[in-house]
Amino acid sequence: MRRVFLSDICALCSCVMLVRYARTLCSCVMLVRYIRAVSFGVMQGITYMDGYERRTRSI
Repeated sequence: MRRVFLSDICALCSCVMLVRYARTLCSCVMLVRYIRAVSFGVMQGITYMDGYERRTRSI
């Protein structure tokens, strides 16, 4: 009886740890995606501004 109880606790603990790990991994992935999106937007803005300056200079 006690063995079953202990194994249940272990299974529960491993489940909790797995959920926490999955959440951390998910948040990390979201953070990386967000950073990529922001850096991509910044690059787009820089290239756009550069092109804008060139256009105004040529005129």
